Amino acid sequence: MRVRILIMAVALLLGIVLAAMSRHEDQEDRMRLSVSFQAYSNSPSGQKYAVFAVTNLDLCDLQLWNGGTVEFSGSDQKGRYSPGVQVPYSLAGSKLRRGQAYTMITGVPAHSYPWRLSWMVMRFSLANRMADWTSRLPLVPAYRNGTPDFFYVTTAFIP
Repeated sequence: MRVRILIMAVALLLGIVLAAMSRHEDQEDRMRLSVSFQAYSNSPSGQKYAVFAVTNLDLCDLQLWNGGTVEFSGSDQKGRYSPGVQVPYSLAGSKLRRGQAYTMITGVPAHSYPWRLSWMVMRFSLANRMADWTSRLPLVPAYRNGTPDFFYVTTAFIP
């Protein structure tokens, strides 16, 4: 009798995990992260910085992954990302709590063309946490092959 109850409990838990992981929200239907350019600023050393307002509009916490990419408009790089241009930003790797607003400061590329930034953003959703947790258990298949729940966010071109 106890074995049957244990099997039913495991089956129920597995069903909940699969249902949570199979739930798919269309990323175009709802903006999950708002990033808007606010102003330019200079440091005492003369380094130019861009200031952005970042707001997490998702239902879960988010994280900007390291390695934001830069794209230039009006150059031979138009429509393509420039792999050699590095732009540090202050929220790299930070967990953005749901519903919270942040100020992000980034370096400005040394090109004269309008530019924009793009980041990969990871969601700390229930499905992502369950996939991470179950992948650590022995004899449990690794769903989504360890691929986290993520999306991309890109700013408008900045003059």
